[in-house]
Amino acid sequence: MPTTTTTSVSTTTTSVQSSTTTTTIPGNSTTTSISNEFKADFTGSPTSGPLPLVVQFADLSSGDITSYLWDFGDMGTSTEQNPTHTYLSAGTYTVSLRIRKNGKIDDEIKIGYITVQVSGLTTTTTTAAVSTTTIPAETTTTIQINIPPVANAGYDRSVQAGDTVLLDGSGSYAADGIILEYHWKQVSGVDVTLENENEAIASFVTENEGSYEFQLTVSDGILESSDTVLIEITEKTIELLSPGSEEEVFSRPTLRWDGKGCDGFKVFLSKDGKRFFKVGETADESYTVRPLQHFLFSTNKNNPLPIYWKVLGQQAGEEKIWLESPTRQYYHIRKNAVLEKFLPWLFPRLNASQ
Repeated sequence: MPTTTTTSVSTTTTSVQSSTTTTTIPGNSTTTSISNEFKADFTGSPTSGPLPLVVQFADLSSGDITSYLWDFGDMGTSTEQNPTHTYLSAGTYTVSLRIRKNGKIDDEIKIGYITVQVSGLTTTTTTAAVSTTTIPAETTTTIQINIPPVANAGYDRSVQAGDTVLLDGSGSYAADGIILEYHWKQVSGVDVTLENENEAIASFVTENEGSYEFQLTVSDGILESSDTVLIEITEKTIELLSPGSEEEVFSRPTLRWDGKGCDGFKVFLSKDGKRFFKVGETADESYTVRPLQHFLFSTNKNNPLPIYWKVLGQQAGEEKIWLESPTRQYYHIRKNAVLEKFLPWLFPRLNASQ
């Protein structure tokens, strides 16, 4: 049978008689057809506008069609013949329609068919025609919206008079992952001296009992947000019993304390006494550190460093205020020579495989 090839500006058509395949690229559209009598096509209105953009799609396909499958480019789909779709995010979307008939399939794909703009702002598209034989190049100007960071000043709690109080704002975050500035200030209570007031973790010490409130403000350099935390300074506190201060242990210890009537506890470990990590929760006044947890905090016997620990207890009938123990430290000395030799061999190989 004869084969005819026709070429025009930005359009290429290859046709074979009978039920062969035709491929058309008009501008930014691609169509694949099984036969001339069975062809997918559609239109949508409007094709651009501000958020939220509601688009009514209309099927213009020909042939005896048994099913439709729409893909709107934003993970949304439909099997209706003439669906309506709402776009909730700004951007440019490619829309496709697939039709079926007795095992035959035809697709109509419109690239960059829908443009959704941020409300009140515009996205400008400029088309430059280089020549009649060149596909037009599109330049898109994108407007980036800055989202304010979220400040997190930590949990309200009760701390023993004379103990170091840590104000931990490390739970703060920004959508773009960048917080440039932290600032702590005292809002109420007897005046105290804040250490590291412009860092994520600040601290103070006071012998004066009472309520103290502090405000954390975080900024990404343009926008900022604030949060507050309430600290109760009191004589009543959880008493840590064992291991003793600066005691050396050679196996994972069972931490024990006097809960002073609290009915639930959180256990924390730290390598530096500033940034604490919760390792467990219990209703008992003891907690045995799990092997892997303890291994992460322990040190080599040739360079022993302290492990800091503390406990938070939930006071009966009070959901918002936690009773915090003083911070105590002990030393865990590794004595498993096999692990000490095996892990330095293993970690470089794990990193190399990633």
